[in-house]
Amino acid sequence: MLSIGFRAIYELVGRYQSDKYHKGINSWTHLISMLFCHLPYHNN
Repeated sequence: MLSIGFRAIYELVGRYQSDKYHKGINSWTHLISMLFCHLPYHNN
């Protein structure tokens, strides 16, 4: 299920060219880093 969400986000980035003028990290790296930051707060 999680891979479907990642694939959808990757397709949206390609469709709308949101990484066209990025200066540093791209959308994929930003998504992974934000998920990694929230991971320690998940206590299930």
